[in-house]
Amino acid sequence: MKVFRALKVVMTALIVLASLGIYSGRAYAHERRMVGAYQFVVGWLTEPAYLGQLNSLDLRITDTRQNPAAPVSGLEKTLTADVAAGGLTPFPLAVTARFG
Repeated sequence: MKVFRALKVVMTALIVLASLGIYSGRAYAHERRMVGAYQFVVGWLTEPAYLGQLNSLDLRITDTRQNPAAPVSGLEKTLTADVAAGGLTPFPLAVTARFG
């Protein structure tokens, strides 16, 4: 009887683990979006973002007309960004280049 009970516990655990794998989708921290010939990848620099902790915008824009795709430089001179969550008033962010 103990063998059947142990087998039942193991089988139940395997079924639960298998169902978690089936029903849990992947959450991507950064969103990719094509805008014309440009690919935007946007998210938070530190993922996951927590309330009360400093964070910053992580934005990459590449020109897909080139092979290989090349980063678009100089956008920090004209690009503006606002962040809003939960129906709050949008908050403007300063945009600066991190690489190059």
